[in-house]
Amino acid sequence: MAIKSHNTRDFPETYKPLNVDQHIDGVNRGKAFDAIDSAVSHHSSPPTINYGDKSGWSNYSRVNNASKKGEGWHSPRHEDGSIHTNWGLSGSKHTEIIKVGGNHGNWLAIGSSDFITGCGFRMRRKRTDSSSNNNNAQQHCIFLKRWGVEFGQRAGGSTKFWSSGVLNSDGNFNGGTTSGSTISQYYYYRTSFNDYFRDSDYVVKALWFNFASKDGSYSGTATTDLWIFNFQLYHEMRGARNTNNRWLKPAWRSWGDRNKGMIQFW
Repeated sequence: MAIKSHNTRDFPETYKPLNVDQHIDGVNRGKAFDAIDSAVSHHSSPPTINYGDKSGWSNYSRVNNASKKGEGWHSPRHEDGSIHTNWGLSGSKHTEIIKVGGNHGNWLAIGSSDFITGCGFRMRRKRTDSSSNNNNAQQHCIFLKRWGVEFGQRAGGSTKFWSSGVLNSDGNFNGGTTSGSTISQYYYYRTSFNDYFRDSDYVVKALWFNFASKDGSYSGTATTDLWIFNFQLYHEMRGARNTNNRWLKPAWRSWGDRNKGMIQFW
């Protein structure tokens, strides 16, 4: 019988960024690791909201344009991988509700103060038909209105869901950067699970996003690209207390195998 080996790892440093610079620095220093698949599915509403803003998500004139691009949403650069949507010549109000993930992952547990403690991601919006931050941009360009985190039970079928409040209400590019005939903006969003949910029987199953253009009836058009990228789970693995210990990163496995101890060998 062949003997297989698997490299153990030092316990990683704490990765609980509070701003985009710390988020990027943690990725560059190897604190982050891919955690959830990048598969996109389209929906008319999110799961029942248990935490955060419990008001309903917008679903007027829904479109189904979002998809995985390149390496997927863990990529530090949206040019290499992202979740991307585009509404060409959007001349009327639209929304889009998508779920990302829920099929494969490492399925590390949420802890009361350690293990998986939060998540964050970056986003870019770009108007491509004009560099003007005018009424057409405000009324017709895509923006992220809400987002949320779906938690799944490791040993059962229960789920919990947290939703952000309303982040934006129109597509303006105030403070945006112009380049030739385009204008764009970068964003960073994060949440700390410990602020509202602590249960080590659950894992982060998927993230949900509610994209929109301004609710109303307006003339004119605009064309927008939007990318979600550099998604990361934040963690506290107690590295300072485990300097003499090593850990085995769980295998990338299906949702159905989430409660099985599996190690991947190469």
